[in-house]
Parts: sequence; structure tokens; C-alpha cells
Amino acid sequence: MLIVMDTNLVDILIKQHNELRRGIEVIKEESQKDAPVFSALFAGLEQFNKSLFGHLSLENNVFYPKLLEKLESQGLNTGDTRKFIEEMKEIEKQIRGFLGKYGSSGQIEKNLSSFKPDLNEMAVVLLIRIYSEENGVYLYWG
Repeated sequence: MLIVMDTNLVDILIKQHNELRRGIEVIKEESQKDAPVFSALFAGLEQFNKSLFGHLSLENNVFYPKLLEKLESQGLNTGDTRKFIEEMKEIEKQIRGFLGKYGSSGQIEKNLSSFKPDLNEMAVVLLIRIYSEENGVYLYWG
């Protein structure tokens, strides 16, 4: 089990964000080749999914509960933060929907024409989430 010290929790989450960004770039690069290797695309998605699951687990089960606790202990209203967390769950659903749609190398190959725009859309959704967190709720941590 991972033990996370409060002082570096946001640093860990940001490192995970960077790993997710790199994972998306690797997948995009492979998808843009003249002859993409579908097993490589799927392997990239599997690795991305593992990284995402680990990140969301830390964020949803440790960071957000501790953040709410911290804000409440300071007597601050947590309504906007709770709303933000719920909005982030919707973004999570969108990303998981994409990953479910392309759950095998065969599905990627069969639907390559939609895979590329769907990948771009998912990447934008992810980058919005990352930006919103790093320039929003993460700032309340310190």
C-alpha cells in the first residue's frame, strides 16, 4: 500500500498528470503513422488506463477527501469544491467511455477512422481536467 505524505501529495499527482500526458502523446504518435501497429496502440491504451486508474484512486480516495476535510476544518464553504469534484467525475466517465469503446486492438483497427478524432477529443477532455486541477483545487492544498 502506498503511503503518501501530505506535503508531497500534489507533487505526486502532478507527476502522474505528466505521465498521463506522455502516454497520450505516445498513443497519438503511433496512431498518426502511415501503418500504425494496432497492438502497440492497444498496449498504449492499456498502460494509460493503468496509470489513470492509479491516479484517480489516489485523487478520489485520498486527495479530495483530505482537501474537503482541510477546508472544512478552516471553516470554509466546500460547496464549490464539491461541485468541482462531481464535474471531474463526469470527465472521468467520458475518458472511461473512450477506453471501453477501444477495448482491443481489433476494435481500434476496425474503427481507426473514428479512433483518431475520439483520441483527440479524449486528450482535450483530459487536458482540461488536468489544467482545472493544477490551477484550481491543487492550489488550495498548500
